Amino acid sequence: MPPMPRERDKQERKDAVDKFQKAVARMTNSPGFTRALEAFEEDPDSARADPKAFLKQHGVDLPDEATVEIVEQEGSYCYCIRTCFLWWCATWCVCI
Repeated sequence: MPPMPRERDKQERKDAVDKFQKAVARMTNSPGFTRALEAFEEDPDSARADPKAFLKQHGVDLPDEATVEIVEQEGSYCYCIRTCFLWWCATWCVCI
């Protein structure tokens, strides 16, 4: 008997969260991740035009399906790179 929809959805989400966590680990362990953060800290505007290309240009291993955006936190001098994949997002911020 196939799993009930609720059980299937639970397993699907468990598989997805595992996939997300592995993707985030690959991103942060990419050789260029530190370089990308350093470049972003020096010039956050350099990533605005195409944030995904900015990360890839620095050698960050991103999932093809990932969306990447630059978010400025209102009322602060913090700029963030938000990377979303599946149902979750990972965000890295620099406050200058």
